Amino acid sequence: TLLGVFLGLSWHGQQLETELNRTALQWRRAEANLAQSQEAIDQLLATARNDQFFQSPSARQAREQMLAAALDFCRQMVDSNPDRSDLAFTTARARRQVADIYQELGRASQAEVAYRQALEPLAAALSELETALATPSQRPGERHAAVPGDTPRGLIRELAATRHNYGLQLRSLEQRTAAEEQLRSAVRLADHLVSLPALGAGEQLDYQLLAASCQSSLGTILLSQGKLDEAQAAFEEALLWQLQLAREASADDLPRRLGLASAQLNLGSLAAARAEAGPAESAFRQAIQTVEALPAAARNQPEVKSLEALAQHH
Repeated sequence: TLLGVFLGLSWHGQQLETELNRTALQWRRAEANLAQSQEAIDQLLATARNDQFFQSPSARQAREQMLAAALDFCRQMVDSNPDRSDLAFTTARARRQVADIYQELGRASQAEVAYRQALEPLAAALSELETALATPSQRPGERHAAVPGDTPRGLIRELAATRHNYGLQLRSLEQRTAAEEQLRSAVRLADHLVSLPALGAGEQLDYQLLAASCQSSLGTILLSQGKLDEAQAAFEEALLWQLQLAREASADDLPRRLGLASAQLNLGSLAAARAEAGPAESAFRQAIQTVEALPAAARNQPEVKSLEALAQHH
């Protein structure tokens, strides 16, 4: 009967809806797991880059094996989802991570190719935004032209991080002009991110850390080219960010305290390059005081000792 057919279709429709809901839930879990995995890759890269244990000759093989496993994961992510628009951010992040890992493995030529491949789709998707950010505003009180308001923040952040890391890679290859260009773009993008409204606490912290890193890296490349006034402006911006981050951190927050000390050290190095003994001595003293304020256990960390030695050497 028609009623029977209707009831049968209704039952099947409910079953289909249930299956679709179950599939959607599984996919959301998979996406969450993927995001957590990519976060772990970035943390792994930071460990491989900064942890003194992994810098020792005895740990070289373990470090390379760890990075090789991470590289395989990121390559699979890129190869599995090359053109999916709903995974644009995830794929862009994976491409940048591939380049970062090549750089950490010392495979400079492969890293440069990978960074360019990571940048191409991002730069194409965000070309209108980058053009606006690089165009001075004709309106009083505004720094740049009006920007499109519908650009996903995750893509902007990934482009900023990719340009920053590519700039550092180019600097290591002594391609200073190209490095400066990438880092200036990264600074503009990071500054735009921190100016966005309604940021969550985690987003705001992430963007502030990125802005501080971009300004610091730009200042370093400008200093190496003898552009002292521009380097000072970048270092001062980085210091402002690091002071704000340090004020909001606990006394034993080692990364933020080291970030502040590094910013103070950079300004000291700049003043020394200008042969300004007083300002240089003051900045180096501030860096030492920042390190000395750390708990005793933290001061025994190799990276802390290294930074303190640099400040005292000057």
